[in-house]
Amino acid sequence: MMKLFPAPQKPARVALTQPNRLGKRLLLGMLCASFLVLSPTLSGPLDPGAAHALGRGNDGVEKVIRLRILRPKGDKPASEAAQETELDRFEAEKAAEMTQLTARRIRTRLKAAGIKDFSVTSAQSRSILVRVRGNTSRQVVAGIVVPRGRMELRPIEPAGTRWVRALADLPVGVELRQKQGSFDANQAYLWSADAEKLHSVLRFLENNPSRNIISAGSGLKFTVFPDTGGGWRTLTLSAPIATHDDVASASIRQGKTGESYVQLLFENDLSDALLPNGALTDDAALWAVLLDGEVVSVLGSRAHHLGSSLNITAPEQLGTRDARQAWAQQVAGRLAAYIPVPLIEDRTSTPKK
Repeated sequence: MMKLFPAPQKPARVALTQPNRLGKRLLLGMLCASFLVLSPTLSGPLDPGAAHALGRGNDGVEKVIRLRILRPKGDKPASEAAQETELDRFEAEKAAEMTQLTARRIRTRLKAAGIKDFSVTSAQSRSILVRVRGNTSRQVVAGIVVPRGRMELRPIEPAGTRWVRALADLPVGVELRQKQGSFDANQAYLWSADAEKLHSVLRFLENNPSRNIISAGSGLKFTVFPDTGGGWRTLTLSAPIATHDDVASASIRQGKTGESYVQLLFENDLSDALLPNGALTDDAALWAVLLDGEVVSVLGSRAHHLGSSLNITAPEQLGTRDARQAWAQQVAGRLAAYIPVPLIEDRTSTPKK
């Protein structure tokens, strides 16, 4: 998925960029490093450091993004001269169909994000040109159209007893904290002012199963999220209750105060999915919405309140209305249409206008 606070972009030998993956973060890791540098800089919905840039683009300036669909492994390079076979023609037809499908889904995303003045064209197979006019910044547009849109709704599990056992392994700058007002050791969590340091601790514990703190077969997912009082905290997540395959539609709505939130509609009632979920405990009262590997929202909702819709609100750490609007546009856009193929942004051939 993406980093909450992306690192500065490194110059690439070939100007193709792609978002991060969770681990590190967004979806793609298939390009040859000897020909290009993969950019981990696509701003995510939770990037408050870029709130000003994300919230507003230059009025009237057209944002142009050229996307390419990655070729599957085994595809012959275009430079190879080979006699066209029936299989080649079949693969070309499949690529053309996937290009058109992806273009349609990008249009759906832009509409769901509330962007009205745009065009999406696909004159060539595996190549899509996106043009957006208006005050939405280029970073936000890229955050809407490039990532796959892989969603998971996971219950948050109390896991404090695990972190108590990890005390001896904690480096300076990482500490054990307790949920405010709670005396239950299982409500403890790891905290740090440095998100990457906290990620490093989780990786260390995952790679050392002999410490019996994080086991590979537990079915749990361990991640990091901004803490309410500042800094970063760990979250422990159970198996998904729903994924992008269950989504019927997504749209931006406004509350009574004018604040934007994302309304997610599911194909079926989620209460049915809870019944066979053995990982869910009676203590689970919070839900994490993961989008392309990143927790983009934490919601308070008891299991019996989950139905066929979900209102996703921006984290309170996004302190400005512009930042929350940029968050809503990216989250609603990606959730509105899953893209089944990995995309990269091609800066070598993107026209100026």
